Amino acid sequence: MESQKRIAVPMLGGMVSSLLLTLIVIPAVYAIVKGWGLKEGAPSEADTRLRISVEPQPVG
Repeated sequence: MESQKRIAVPMLGGMVSSLLLTLIVIPAVYAIVKGWGLKEGAPSEADTRLRISVEPQPVG
């Protein structure tokens, strides 16, 4: 019984910290990094893909 109490506290701490990382920290860091890549007036990735698919490709 004593060993289970010693194991339970770090296990719960790890579960809570992984939950916070997964739901809050990682999405926030992703949004910040994604925002750095976007510049005013620069075409987005979707615009680039659309332009590539619409423009005729040279043959040969």
